[in-house]
Amino acid sequence: MNNILKKAAYIGLTLLCTLLISTTAYAYTRGVVTGEVVNVRAYSEINYGNRLFQVNRGEVIEIVGVCGDFFRANIDGSENVYISREWVEILETSGTLSDCSIFIYDLPRQEGGVPISQADSNLAVTVVSSFENWFGIIYGGELAFVEKSYLSIPYFVELQTAHIPTATTLGQEIVEFAKQYLGARYVWGGTTPAGFDCSGFMTYILRNFGISVNRSSRDMVRNGVHVDRSDIQPADLVFFSASPGGSRITHVGMYIGGGRFIHASTWNTGVRISDFNSAYHRPRFVAARRVI
Repeated sequence: MNNILKKAAYIGLTLLCTLLISTTAYAYTRGVVTGEVVNVRAYSEINYGNRLFQVNRGEVIEIVGVCGDFFRANIDGSENVYISREWVEILETSGTLSDCSIFIYDLPRQEGGVPISQADSNLAVTVVSSFENWFGIIYGGELAFVEKSYLSIPYFVELQTAHIPTATTLGQEIVEFAKQYLGARYVWGGTTPAGFDCSGFMTYILRNFGISVNRSSRDMVRNGVHVDRSDIQPADLVFFSASPGGSRITHVGMYIGGGRFIHASTWNTGVRISDFNSAYHRPRFVAARRVI
């Protein structure tokens, strides 16, 4: 009898969530699966009987609502299914600026930010991060900031904290941020902490500091300005070929100082620090670019 009552309670909760969500227009929200293998369920109860299928780490899903400890989501063509909130990290959501003329800043005001634009009324924006009383948004393809009082997002969305650069130590700050992801998995095409490839790692790190670069390593070498090998500084991008003396770029990393660089290396090692002047890397070096 207890099991029957328990199941009835779960079903009742699911029906309530369904009714609430069906009458609520949630903003477009994306998340990434962070668990190695995570169950997707028909309703918000953890048991074997309601498991529909499984998704792997790095899968990007569309979140349409929340029900207790579960996100209601659209995953791999299946709509309105459930996945545990414990194993999903929010990547971005959307919001609309309030009905007034609002200034967009390059940084939060208390961090020395200045207005870079005045947004149109009711402008829809992609929201990617949070910093005190500011939201980080994508504006003109780059990271910008707007005061939270002018923008609302779904109540269940927890955004990553924006990393605010300091003018005098920007290169080192970027390097320290990158080091947080040592050991992260290598995933072909990966652009999130769930898994990176070499250029995806660089794109992710720099984007958190409002720096936009091309997606692939061979295109990324067009960003910024050329730096001689003898003048490379922390946060400069370093590019390599697959063979000694080659000119075709196949790999990119970030110089961190002391003759070392950090990069998403291989399937076996993931994100690691390597010797820039090693017998392997030195003859494969092609170019360095400064993008900050």
